[in-house]
Amino acid sequence: MKNNVVVIGLNGSPNRGGNTVTLMNWVLGGCAEAGAAVERLHICDFDIQYCLGCRRCLKEGRCPLDDDYESVLEKIRHADGIVIGTPVCADVPRTRRC
Repeated sequence: MKNNVVVIGLNGSPNRGGNTVTLMNWVLGGCAEAGAAVERLHICDFDIQYCLGCRRCLKEGRCPLDDDYESVLEKIRHADGIVIGTPVCADVPRTRRC
């Protein structure tokens, strides 16, 4: 792996010790062993509001909501790779319940 590779892990589960985090950590561990800088983000640690569907982000290039979305998005934009972990319950990905 090339130098300075950054991989972001996004944990969408509120359960920090569950299967989602365990599997995500296995993948991120392999990335780290290959030389990547790894950063884990637990979405429940951030204040991210639900999208209003106003489409101002498309017109203005920025979400109008005053939350942590932009800071998380900035980390994603600078990452070379993204690992997303989300729990699946009853064959349906869960919505955020933090």
